[in-house]
Amino acid sequence: MKAKKKFRAFSIANYEAEEQWLREMHKEGWKFKSVRIPGIYTFEECVPEDVVYRLEFDDRNAAHQNDFQELCRDYGWNYLYSFNGYSYYCKKGDDAEAENELFTDNASRLQMAETVFRRRYIPFLLVFLLLVIPNVYKGITGIQDSIILNIIWYVMGAIYVIMTFRIGTEFIRMNRKYGSRKGIIRGHLRIISGFLLIAIGGITPYIDRNPVHPADQFLWSALPWISLGLGIALLFAGNAKKSK
Repeated sequence: MKAKKKFRAFSIANYEAEEQWLREMHKEGWKFKSVRIPGIYTFEECVPEDVVYRLEFDDRNAAHQNDFQELCRDYGWNYLYSFNGYSYYCKKGDDAEAENELFTDNASRLQMAETVFRRRYIPFLLVFLLLVIPNVYKGITGIQDSIILNIIWYVMGAIYVIMTFRIGTEFIRMNRKYGSRKGIIRGHLRIISGFLLIAIGGITPYIDRNPVHPADQFLWSALPWISLGLGIALLFAGNAKKSK
Protein backbone atom coordinates (compact mmCIF):
# COMPACT_ATOMS: atom_id res chain seq x y z
CA MET A 1 0.00 0.00 0.00
CA LYS A 2 1.37 3.39 -1.00
CA ALA A 3 2.18 6.01 1.60
CA LYS A 4 3.28 9.61 1.42
CA LYS A 5 4.32 12.40 3.73
CA LYS A 6 3.23 16.01 3.66
CA PHE A 7 4.34 19.02 5.67
CA ARG A 8 1.71 21.37 7.09
CA ALA A 9 1.99 23.72 10.07
CA PHE A 10 -1.09 24.34 12.24
CA SER A 11 -1.11 26.42 15.41
CA ILE A 12 -2.46 24.98 18.67
CA ALA A 13 -5.65 26.99 18.20
CA ASN A 14 -6.18 26.17 14.53
CA TYR A 15 -7.21 22.55 14.90
CA GLU A 16 -10.47 23.12 12.98
CA ALA A 17 -8.47 23.95 9.85
CA GLU A 18 -6.45 20.78 10.44
CA GLU A 19 -9.66 18.74 10.66
CA GLN A 20 -10.88 20.15 7.35
CA TRP A 21 -7.53 19.55 5.65
CA LEU A 22 -7.46 15.90 6.75
CA ARG A 23 -11.00 15.51 5.41
CA GLU A 24 -9.98 16.93 2.03
CA MET A 25 -6.96 14.62 1.90
CA HIS A 26 -9.22 11.60 2.50
CA LYS A 27 -11.50 12.73 -0.33
CA GLU A 28 -8.41 12.67 -2.56
CA GLY A 29 -7.65 9.08 -1.50
CA TRP A 30 -5.19 9.60 1.33
CA LYS A 31 -6.04 8.41 4.84
CA PHE A 32 -4.33 10.04 7.82
CA LYS A 33 -1.98 7.75 9.76
CA SER A 34 0.29 9.85 11.98
CA VAL A 35 1.98 13.21 12.51
CA ARG A 36 5.38 14.16 13.87
CA ILE A 37 7.11 17.41 14.85
CA PRO A 38 7.54 19.83 13.08
CA GLY A 39 4.32 19.02 11.18
CA ILE A 40 5.19 15.97 9.04
CA TYR A 41 1.95 14.10 8.28
CA THR A 42 1.95 10.50 7.05
CA PHE A 43 -0.90 9.27 4.83
CA GLU A 44 -1.66 5.91 3.25
CA GLU A 45 -3.50 5.41 0.01
CA CYS A 46 -7.20 4.51 0.33
CA VAL A 47 -10.49 4.62 -1.53
CA PRO A 48 -11.51 8.30 -1.93
CA GLU A 49 -14.52 9.02 0.26
CA ASP A 50 -15.93 11.67 2.57
CA VAL A 51 -14.60 11.04 6.07
CA VAL A 52 -15.02 13.54 8.89
CA TYR A 53 -12.02 14.10 11.16
CA ARG A 54 -12.21 15.53 14.66
CA LEU A 55 -9.54 16.39 17.22
CA GLU A 56 -10.02 16.12 20.95
CA PHE A 57 -7.52 17.74 23.31
CA ASP A 58 -6.92 15.68 26.43
CA ASP A 59 -3.47 15.36 28.01
CA ARG A 60 -4.69 13.63 31.16
CA ASN A 61 -3.86 10.07 32.24
CA ALA A 62 -4.14 7.06 29.95
CA ALA A 63 -7.08 5.54 31.86
CA HIS A 64 -9.21 8.65 31.28
CA GLN A 65 -8.26 8.72 27.61
CA ASN A 66 -9.17 5.06 27.18
CA ASP A 67 -12.58 5.66 28.73
CA PHE A 68 -13.19 8.58 26.39
CA GLN A 69 -12.06 6.57 23.37
CA GLU A 70 -14.50 3.82 24.31
CA LEU A 71 -17.31 6.37 24.63
CA CYS A 72 -16.48 7.81 21.20
CA ARG A 73 -16.44 4.32 19.72
CA ASP A 74 -19.98 3.75 20.98
CA TYR A 75 -21.06 6.78 18.92
CA GLY A 76 -19.32 5.58 15.77
CA TRP A 77 -16.03 7.48 16.06
CA ASN A 78 -12.85 5.56 15.28
CA TYR A 79 -9.76 6.47 17.27
CA LEU A 80 -6.71 6.92 15.02
CA TYR A 81 -3.77 8.53 16.74
CA SER A 82 -2.57 10.77 19.59
CA PHE A 83 -0.02 13.55 19.29
CA ASN A 84 0.93 16.53 21.46
CA GLY A 85 -2.14 16.17 23.68
CA TYR A 86 -4.55 15.80 20.74
CA SER A 87 -6.41 12.61 19.85
CA TYR A 88 -7.52 12.09 16.25
CA TYR A 89 -10.90 10.52 15.45
CA CYS A 90 -12.71 9.88 12.19
CA LYS A 91 -16.17 8.89 11.02
CA LYS A 92 -17.78 8.49 7.61
CA GLY A 93 -19.50 11.66 6.47
CA ASP A 94 -23.07 11.94 5.25
CA ASP A 95 -25.75 14.55 4.65
CA ALA A 96 -26.66 14.73 8.33
CA GLU A 97 -23.63 16.80 9.29
CA ALA A 98 -24.97 17.40 12.81
CA GLU A 99 -24.55 13.69 13.50
CA ASN A 100 -20.87 13.91 12.60
CA GLU A 101 -19.93 16.09 15.53
CA LEU A 102 -17.65 14.76 18.23
CA PHE A 103 -18.81 17.75 20.30
CA THR A 104 -22.56 17.98 20.74
CA ASP A 105 -22.77 21.77 21.19
CA ASN A 106 -20.83 25.03 21.01
CA ALA A 107 -20.23 25.00 24.75
CA SER A 108 -18.25 21.75 24.40
CA ARG A 109 -16.16 23.21 21.60
CA LEU A 110 -15.48 26.35 23.61
CA GLN A 111 -14.53 24.31 26.67
CA MET A 112 -11.96 22.45 24.59
CA ALA A 113 -10.59 25.76 23.28
CA GLU A 114 -10.27 27.08 26.82
CA THR A 115 -8.43 23.91 27.88
CA VAL A 116 -5.97 24.30 24.99
CA PHE A 117 -5.51 27.98 25.90
CA ARG A 118 -4.81 27.20 29.55
CA ARG A 119 -2.46 24.25 29.02
CA ARG A 120 -0.67 25.29 25.83
CA TYR A 121 -0.95 29.03 25.15
CA ILE A 122 -0.33 30.30 28.69
CA PRO A 123 2.97 28.35 29.08
CA PHE A 124 3.95 29.64 25.61
CA LEU A 125 3.17 33.18 26.78
CA LEU A 126 5.11 32.57 30.01
CA VAL A 127 8.31 31.80 28.07
CA PHE A 128 7.74 34.87 25.89
CA LEU A 129 7.27 37.31 28.76
CA LEU A 130 9.80 35.93 31.24
CA LEU A 131 12.60 34.76 28.98
CA VAL A 132 12.44 36.21 25.47
CA ILE A 133 11.43 39.82 26.26
CA PRO A 134 14.10 40.41 28.97
CA ASN A 135 16.87 39.06 26.73
CA VAL A 136 15.70 41.07 23.73
CA TYR A 137 15.66 44.15 25.94
CA LYS A 138 19.21 43.47 27.18
CA GLY A 139 20.36 43.16 23.57
CA ILE A 140 18.71 46.45 22.53
CA THR A 141 20.18 48.37 25.47
CA GLY A 142 23.67 46.90 25.00
CA ILE A 143 23.75 45.06 28.33
CA GLN A 144 24.30 41.78 26.52
CA ASP A 145 27.48 42.11 24.42
CA SER A 146 27.40 38.85 22.46
CA ILE A 147 26.30 39.61 18.89
CA ILE A 148 25.42 35.96 18.23
CA LEU A 149 23.25 35.75 21.35
CA ASN A 150 21.55 39.02 20.44
CA ILE A 151 20.73 37.76 16.94
CA ILE A 152 19.31 34.52 18.40
CA TRP A 153 17.11 36.42 20.86
CA TYR A 154 15.98 38.90 18.16
CA VAL A 155 14.93 36.02 15.90
CA MET A 156 13.18 34.25 18.78
CA GLY A 157 11.48 37.51 19.75
CA ALA A 158 10.17 38.03 16.21
CA ILE A 159 8.91 34.43 16.02
CA TYR A 160 7.20 34.69 19.42
CA VAL A 161 5.53 38.00 18.52
CA ILE A 162 4.15 36.55 15.27
CA MET A 163 3.02 33.31 16.93
CA THR A 164 1.50 35.09 19.93
CA PHE A 165 -0.52 37.34 17.64
CA ARG A 166 -1.55 34.49 15.35
CA ILE A 167 -2.64 32.12 18.12
CA GLY A 168 -4.33 34.89 20.10
CA THR A 169 -6.30 35.91 17.00
CA GLU A 170 -7.44 32.30 16.53
CA PHE A 171 -8.73 32.10 20.10
CA ILE A 172 -10.63 35.38 19.66
CA ARG A 173 -12.18 34.03 16.45
CA MET A 174 -13.22 30.80 18.16
CA ASN A 175 -14.69 32.73 21.06
CA ARG A 176 -16.85 34.79 18.69
CA LYS A 177 -17.83 31.71 16.67
CA TYR A 178 -19.04 29.74 19.68
CA GLY A 179 -20.68 32.68 21.40
CA SER A 180 -19.01 33.00 24.79
CA ARG A 181 -19.77 36.24 26.64
CA LYS A 182 -16.73 35.96 28.88
CA GLY A 183 -14.11 35.35 26.21
CA ILE A 184 -11.19 32.94 26.29
CA ILE A 185 -8.45 35.56 26.57
CA ARG A 186 -10.49 37.92 28.70
CA GLY A 187 -11.23 35.10 31.13
CA HIS A 188 -7.50 34.62 31.70
CA LEU A 189 -6.44 38.27 31.91
CA ARG A 190 -5.51 37.80 35.57
CA ILE A 191 -2.91 35.17 34.69
CA ILE A 192 -1.59 37.10 31.68
CA SER A 193 -1.33 40.29 33.77
CA GLY A 194 0.56 38.38 36.46
CA PHE A 195 3.13 37.15 33.93
CA LEU A 196 3.46 40.65 32.49
CA LEU A 197 4.12 42.19 35.90
CA ILE A 198 6.75 39.55 36.65
CA ALA A 199 8.41 40.30 33.29
CA ILE A 200 8.44 44.02 34.11
CA GLY A 201 9.99 43.22 37.47
CA GLY A 202 12.73 41.27 35.70
CA ILE A 203 13.49 44.05 33.22
CA THR A 204 13.42 47.03 35.61
CA PRO A 205 16.87 46.44 37.20
CA TYR A 206 18.47 46.74 33.75
CA ILE A 207 16.92 50.13 32.97
CA ASP A 208 19.59 52.83 33.16
CA ARG A 209 17.94 55.34 35.49
CA ASN A 210 19.62 57.05 38.44
CA PRO A 211 17.12 59.14 40.41
CA VAL A 212 18.62 61.89 42.58
CA HIS A 213 15.95 62.39 45.21
CA PRO A 214 16.09 59.80 48.06
CA ALA A 215 12.37 59.08 47.79
CA ASP A 216 12.71 58.41 44.05
CA GLN A 217 15.71 56.18 44.71
CA PHE A 218 13.74 54.15 47.21
CA LEU A 219 10.73 53.79 44.90
CA TRP A 220 12.90 52.83 41.93
CA SER A 221 14.79 50.19 43.92
CA ALA A 222 11.51 48.83 45.32
CA LEU A 223 9.70 48.78 41.95
CA PRO A 224 11.03 45.36 40.79
CA TRP A 225 9.97 43.74 44.06
CA ILE A 226 6.57 45.42 43.99
CA SER A 227 6.02 44.29 40.39
CA LEU A 228 7.13 40.74 41.17
CA GLY A 229 4.96 40.62 44.28
CA LEU A 230 1.86 41.85 42.47
CA GLY A 231 2.48 39.44 39.61
CA ILE A 232 2.82 36.43 41.91
CA ALA A 233 -0.26 37.55 43.89
CA LEU A 234 -2.31 37.66 40.68
CA LEU A 235 -1.14 34.20 39.64
CA PHE A 236 -2.08 32.65 42.98
CA ALA A 237 -5.29 34.65 43.48
CA GLY A 238 -7.33 32.22 41.37
CA ASN A 239 -6.04 29.18 43.24
CA ALA A 240 -6.95 30.78 46.56
CA LYS A 241 -10.53 31.36 45.38
CA LYS A 242 -10.90 27.78 44.16
CA SER A 243 -9.71 26.32 47.46
CA LYS A 244 -12.36 28.13 49.50
